[in-house]
Amino acid sequence: MVKPFVMRKFLMVAMIMAFVFVTAACGGGNNNPAAEDPKPNNTGENTPKDDPKPEDTPKTDPQEKVKIRIATWVAADSAFKKIGDAFTALNPNIEVEIVFVNGSAEVIPTLTQAVAANDPIDLFWHDEFTTPIVQGFADDLTPFIDADPDFKNYEFSPGRLEQFQFKGSQYALSRGNDAFLVYYNKDLLNKYGLTAPSNDWTFEQMVDMAKKATNPAEKTWGFEGAGLINEFLGMVMPVANGHAPHSLMMNEDYTKFLGDDPAVLDDLQSVADFVQKDGTMLNDQGKEANGVAGVDLWSSGQALFTVHVSPLIPGWKESLKFNWDVAPYPAGTAKQVNMIFDNPMFLSKAGKNKDAAWKFMKFWAASVEGQKVLIDIGGSFPNSPNPEIVEHFKNAEIYKGLNTDALNYAASIGEIHATRVMIGANELNGFIATWAHGKAVSEGVSAHDYFPSGTEALNKKLQELQEKYK
Repeated sequence: MVKPFVMRKFLMVAMIMAFVFVTAACGGGNNNPAAEDPKPNNTGENTPKDDPKPEDTPKTDPQEKVKIRIATWVAADSAFKKIGDAFTALNPNIEVEIVFVNGSAEVIPTLTQAVAANDPIDLFWHDEFTTPIVQGFADDLTPFIDADPDFKNYEFSPGRLEQFQFKGSQYALSRGNDAFLVYYNKDLLNKYGLTAPSNDWTFEQMVDMAKKATNPAEKTWGFEGAGLINEFLGMVMPVANGHAPHSLMMNEDYTKFLGDDPAVLDDLQSVADFVQKDGTMLNDQGKEANGVAGVDLWSSGQALFTVHVSPLIPGWKESLKFNWDVAPYPAGTAKQVNMIFDNPMFLSKAGKNKDAAWKFMKFWAASVEGQKVLIDIGGSFPNSPNPEIVEHFKNAEIYKGLNTDALNYAASIGEIHATRVMIGANELNGFIATWAHGKAVSEGVSAHDYFPSGTEALNKKLQELQEKYK
């Protein structure tokens, strides 16, 4: 069960605007996850295979001072420090240290180096799920869960636990409950006499609105973020139109890529046409031709729509100089689905303070208090129907002025990004990103011309990896 993609100028500008902690939803700064095959950065020689099982690990003395270290791609002084501070306030004997790693690709090397230095990491994030498991770095959480009535009494929303189970065991909890959203410029809505999107709006309505807001003479366009929109909206449209069971054109059990299905390719092309046909979204060449070279049309207030992750909300609330709001993904011809983005958080198999680390992990992902802090940080949604958590979300200061009904609805219709829960994520993501962020945008290559030729080879590789790690 289990991303890299080449972020273009829009993403880089957005990440700068949104503070460093925002990158947590996208898997870190460089978005190049470790390969599925445990060879590139670490081999079995460095893998901590013989660490004690949870029941054999020495129990932490409740009065003993303990420091647990969590490897993340956010800075030690980021907003996420508030979760550690809140936990330590309740557990004064346990200190939490954030260990910054420069993106998900650096997580496994960091874990390996920490083991070699006899100072292992206790908890860590990763933007893939199966990689840390098959490489021997992630501990099985099931024994901890079985012995923890508080955890078992916490009510998770459907899918929040199941997505991080492998071979019948729970190996991770979600670090955050994020979603991709459609952001829209309310000033441009008014300028062109358009009505704000309803929660049940359609793809056709979105395209129509984008065309009406595209006015090169006024330097306004329907969309900004070509590669991002091709990948994170386009790869959901086959699900919304009933042509694929899962995002990124994956079949029912995430074992086969459907890149040779003409109906699926039509769905992808309907989004690529924003650049290639409609002119409602510009690539770099189009921006140069229209006198807006190097301009992020969303942040400058010149684009009606963009698509991006929910943790950008705090940064954009401070930085954007126009009125804006959020909407869920539009409905397709079969149903309405949103893209959700849950990064797994693991208990390190090599950790020396597993009881304390599990306690913190549980506080973060399976307590009312921890979820409230996570919501206050911004960009995350309730992972539980617990009324206290839901009410806190509705009244959170960070979401004031935004359509919280749309936020809730977007989270409730989520389709998890396929690379989070499948074997072969690195191979799939690379194949898709080459088109979505490159060839479709800069070269005008259609989905029909790109995907069929490589689908057979990709499926063969996916099958090999599935056999290897089954």
